Amino acid sequence: MSQLFGRVYRLEIGDEGETLLLDGFDPGRFSGGVASQPAQIRFRVVHNITGYQSLAEITVYGLSYASRMKAYTRYDRVRLTAGFADRHGEIFSGTVYNVGIGRDGPDSFITLLCTAGGRPYDFAFLNQSFGPNTPVRELIEAAARQMGIPTTYVGDMGDLGRTQGGMTISQTARSFLRRLGQTFRFTWHIENDELVISNDDSMRDVQHRYSAETGMIGSPQIHERGLDVRVLMDATLKPLDEVIVENATGDLAFASRVLTYQGTIGVGRYVARSVVHSGDFYGDDWSTVIECFNPREPSVRRPGDPE
Repeated sequence: MSQLFGRVYRLEIGDEGETLLLDGFDPGRFSGGVASQPAQIRFRVVHNITGYQSLAEITVYGLSYASRMKAYTRYDRVRLTAGFADRHGEIFSGTVYNVGIGRDGPDSFITLLCTAGGRPYDFAFLNQSFGPNTPVRELIEAAARQMGIPTTYVGDMGDLGRTQGGMTISQTARSFLRRLGQTFRFTWHIENDELVISNDDSMRDVQHRYSAETGMIGSPQIHERGLDVRVLMDATLKPLDEVIVENATGDLAFASRVLTYQGTIGVGRYVARSVVHSGDFYGDDWSTVIECFNPREPSVRRPGDPE
């Protein structure tokens, strides 16, 4: 069945000493002369630039009792690759923070609730003094070092400014980053073991084009700031990528007599604000939903203007 769909996945769960690998790239394996199909997996992965850290819920069926117990008691790292045979990639890397075990009829399953930040995000503490006129980038890097992750800046961020006076920080790294972001007008999120810094004008130099011929499913849902579009699972897509949508129809999800938004039907250029990957290996869903914002400002309709 997976060969017909062309779907593939690879799930790695483990710790520093041992890794459990579920390989959905080889549907034709044989064990004792009997064909062995990949394990059933369901997942939902959410990357959002305003969510501070990426989240994943992954449910796996058919694991042995010993493997379920190891995942329940020992394993704390997870890495998920998914997509299609000719187009796949890593869609999540992070830490398991909660585990559930249950049954669905005759089948046992285990559900992993995961975050991209994990314990370093929760417990990293910054206790450090900085002198006057300290670059904001230096403050960001100090918080990232405490979390143990690298930093990426998206778009033309400039120097982000400098502090006016000296400061002594004694708080969690995430709280410090939130305060910095509010003061110096930038956003941040942790995505696949990386701290991503951006602002309202940020856009990666990566372009994706979607239409009915290139994987778009159904019609986009048009809202005040842009649109939501569902496509065949695209592991290469990340928040802040440029998205070009070519569509002939769209479903309105708002009704405003004050603000008008142009360019949501036809060919539109947007920036991806959130990316949600959903998968059900032997089911119907194997897709990506993109929340796209139009980088242009809306126009205001004045009283008496034609509608």
